Amino acid sequence: MQCVRRCITFLLAILYIDYLIKARGADDMDTKMTKQIDDILDRVKDPESGLSMARLGIVTRVRYNEKKREMYVFTDFQKHFPACNTCRGIALAIMSSLMRTLKEEFEREFPRLVIVFV
Repeated sequence: MQCVRRCITFLLAILYIDYLIKARGADDMDTKMTKQIDDILDRVKDPESGLSMARLGIVTRVRYNEKKREMYVFTDFQKHFPACNTCRGIALAIMSSLMRTLKEEFEREFPRLVIVFV
């Protein structure tokens, strides 16, 4: 049993490192901007599980376009959707709330940028 726990912990660590690499995205993001993004994803929590967006992997990538002053936030909620239609309705409401919270947090951290969800 302990071996299974170690394997799961190892896999979660690999997934998190992969997420960090993908989330940092564009090369023109500086270290401060990357830290702000990581902080946002750690702050915003799923109300059901209490897990952060960083841990859930819902935000898959963030890109920054300096010329247009836009930040593109790529999300993937599909892998978290339940099969049950009733549950999907509840999940949609939670997803909507999370998107609104993410947008507010990104706008608070980056007030001079336009935040675009993709």
